[in-house]
Amino acid sequence: MATMHNDFSFTGSIGNITAYRLQGSNKVYLRTKGGATKQKIKTHPHFAHTRALNREFAGRVWAAKQLLQCIAPLKGIVNYNLMAAFNRLCYQIQLGDKAHPVGERAILFSMFQQYLPGFQCNKRFVFDQVIQSPLPYSLDRNTLTAKVHVGSLLPNIHLVLPWLYSYYRFTLVLSIIRDWTSTSDQHNHTQMPTPIHINSISTEWYAAAAPFPGATWQLQIDRDMPLQTQESLLLSIGIEAGNPLSNQLIMPVKYMGAGKIMAVV
Repeated sequence: MATMHNDFSFTGSIGNITAYRLQGSNKVYLRTKGGATKQKIKTHPHFAHTRALNREFAGRVWAAKQLLQCIAPLKGIVNYNLMAAFNRLCYQIQLGDKAHPVGERAILFSMFQQYLPGFQCNKRFVFDQVIQSPLPYSLDRNTLTAKVHVGSLLPNIHLVLPWLYSYYRFTLVLSIIRDWTSTSDQHNHTQMPTPIHINSISTEWYAAAAPFPGATWQLQIDRDMPLQTQESLLLSIGIEAGNPLSNQLIMPVKYMGAGKIMAVV
């Protein structure tokens, strides 16, 4: 539908013509509708490169959805489009595959594990600025286990909470992430990748004004089959703010928190 303006110009569509303005310009631009049909893109030899790029895009969507599932327990602290960010990350991993031509380049998390650690779940609050202390951890592919130690934290020294809520808690997530290849059966990006093996822990609520005494937590994936070469263990951690509604009920505050991917093996 077209929209008429005071100067008798219009924007929108009339028949086969579309009128639009570019950002930063008052001019109205016209273009005709058209382009190749969906069937032509699927079959015509001239669009072979386009089809190859579409296959790789489908792989990135599949892999990005898998990453979202792997950190799903931290979704309450995510405050930006994580799907788009994961898609960009998967594109960089895909570019690293020099063994296959365009259209067949894989997303090998197992080969490019160094790209994932440090990935932030919240744009406003950076995890390492909130917890300013080393977090020793261990990951074991054979036993599918992870152990994380958070030492003693002093408020405003090692524990710098940028929000005014009086409680916080930690959430730890251990999951299995799989590589994507063009020869696998994972082409349908409309289907969520399954099964996702995941285990998570949310701690008790701690008072923000009190020193944190230190704690060690252990997670294990419950799966009989050992880890395959195309699979990796992914460990994530988050901290979120809590708002007391009563003496016995504390609710997490949406988007008030920080989190990151800690390690991949």
